[in-house]
Amino acid sequence: MILIVFLKLLVNQMIIQPLLIFLICLQVCIFLKSDHHKHLTPLKLLNNKSLMNYKVSLLTRFDRIFILTSVFIVILFFTGCKKSSQPSHDVIPDEIKQWYLYQKDSYWVYQNDQTPQIDCVYISKDPSLWQENFLKDDGSIYAIKDHLDISYEGNVFQSCNIDSHVVEIGTPESQRNTAFNANILEGHKYIDRNDTFEFVHHYDSLNIDNHYFRDVRQTRYSTVMNNNKTFAVTFFLARHIGLIRINKSISGIDTTWSVIRYHPIQ
Repeated sequence: MILIVFLKLLVNQMIIQPLLIFLICLQVCIFLKSDHHKHLTPLKLLNNKSLMNYKVSLLTRFDRIFILTSVFIVILFFTGCKKSSQPSHDVIPDEIKQWYLYQKDSYWVYQNDQTPQIDCVYISKDPSLWQENFLKDDGSIYAIKDHLDISYEGNVFQSCNIDSHVVEIGTPESQRNTAFNANILEGHKYIDRNDTFEFVHHYDSLNIDNHYFRDVRQTRYSTVMNNNKTFAVTFFLARHIGLIRINKSISGIDTTWSVIRYHPIQ
């Protein structure tokens, strides 16, 4: 039973490094013990034949142990250096979920700042988790990335796709608006051809229509649409609440929606 447990641990590479250290220490001890003159008596020193026999016997014994342990260390070294065949798994951090992941029956009511128009955005079904596989040339999977898709009913925004680094919020004007990129720090931007993402600011507290929201991120995304018009959207998102304000600009014409009631479920 003990042997089976040992072999399982060895296969899982849980004890290779400690075992290597032990064997190296054993090698050092063997080398020190091979200093055989410490063990010779005065009588053996007077007898050259006994001295030669003692040397041969001692060296033969220690050489045998030395060779065996050396071979074992080499085997363990190459076993320990072998890369894991398991694919890496890129999961969505809880930090991102606290800002952008909401469950069925969550809702937000927005008012147009330019007109009295009201729009209600709500989640009518559970978020969908799916996995993206990355393949090697031989067709085997070397990496897995988790994605979460959320469908919204409403006109202000209609979808949200979340992975471990990027959050995209879809609007009727554009379906892939980057609302967050974990690789871009506050005050910096990322430009990719016609698309630009900017992390504008982080607010400890933000007042919107005499209502204070804590822990708010302001980000901005712009792109060139198929009709060559420039579309830009600015997001204001509060942790555990969601989108509290959104400003859409199409070729300089702005529309702003601010939340007036909300019921987020996480």
